[in-house]
Order: sequence, then structure tokens, then C-alpha cells
Amino acid sequence: MAAAMLRDAARKYPEMQAKNIEVLSAGTGARSGDVATALAVQTMKRRGIDISAHRAKRFGREDADWADVVLTMTKAHKQTVVQAAPAAGTKTFTIAEYAGADGDVKDPLVEGTEEEYERCGDQLSKLISRVLTRVLAD
Repeated sequence: MAAAMLRDAARKYPEMQAKNIEVLSAGTGARSGDVATALAVQTMKRRGIDISAHRAKRFGREDADWADVVLTMTKAHKQTVVQAAPAAGTKTFTIAEYAGADGDVKDPLVEGTEEEYERCGDQLSKLISRVLTRVLAD
């Protein structure tokens, strides 16, 4: 959800298009090839974003090497990234941290309710606007 929302938000800013921003999604616990959950697809559809074709990809060192910035949902995910690719330590942040906020973005899959997916989407929406502000300032 986070990558799709960031990609969608970046498309709406001509300044972001000029920066040639690419957003890729890779999960620390993902099973490559898995589809997005039905609740994730529904939540994103309500926000005007189609993730029905999404297929999960497990995070690997090559992803860290490729990226200028690696954003994670939680501090635990950040630790997993840095353990997998120690050189990525200086460019790996939680989304909240990069946005200048505190806390983690709770994975809605844990509780698996529509409310949790919506809450996650709302939290991501607020953080992503701050992430874009920071990217534009850099």
C-alpha cells in the first residue's frame, strides 16, 4: 500500500516527475509472487489506486544497492533491512522517521480488519505528503 500510495502521490506533482523518482516495493517478510490481500485492494480502490496487479517481492541486497532511500513501515523492518544490507544503514529510514514524525506504521495484516487497513491508509497518506515535501526540498 505504501509504495502504491507514494507512487500515486508523486505522479500528481510535476516537480516530482522532473526529479525522475522511481518507487519500488519489496517486503522484509514478503513471499515473492504473493498478491495483495483483498482488503488492501479494496482500501486502495476507495482511494483511487488500483493494486490488483501487485505481486510481492522479498527485499534483497540488490534492492538496497539500487535505492537512494529505503523506507520501511516499522523500526523492526528497518533493522531487518540493515542486517541484510549493512551498507544501506545510512539511507534506510522508517516512513515516519523520514517524514519527521515518530512511531511505526502498523501492518494491517496483523489484525486483518477493514478498519485496520483504513487506519493504515490514513496514516500513510499523512506521512507520504510529508515524505514528498522532504524529497522536493532535497
